[in-house]
Amino acid sequence: MYIGYDIKNGIKYAKICKSQRINGKIKTTQTSLGRVIDEKNHLYQNRKRGIFTYDINTQTYNTPNPTTIIPTIKRKNTQEKLILDFGDTYFVDHYINKIGLTPAINTLKYNNQDSIKALLHILYPVQQGKLQRNGMV
Repeated sequence: MYIGYDIKNGIKYAKICKSQRINGKIKTTQTSLGRVIDEKNHLYQNRKRGIFTYDINTQTYNTPNPTTIIPTIKRKNTQEKLILDFGDTYFVDHYINKIGLTPAINTLKYNNQDSIKALLHILYPVQQGKLQRNGMV
């Protein structure tokens, strides 16, 4: 039994390789350990177990030592986790603050001033005919 390594798209992966002789033929079985994080410390990562160590002598999976420094790995095909586009809302909010409507809205005897601001955010761009013209990047 030994640990074999493959490199796919520049990323090193490990697998447990077992060879047996059955009726004069050699049969090999392979079990994937996942991505190699640290080959020297036998540190691997896969979806099922997360980050772990594997001891080939005892054939056991273990959790890594807490003092082990795990490098961050950036995937080649990663996408942005969150893309925000506030569109006209950002522009209208600045406009409402600039012309002084925010203090006027806050003095109204209405429990939810945010509803009035939201209504202005909807009505102003519609009235001006400028929907989605100012906030796009």
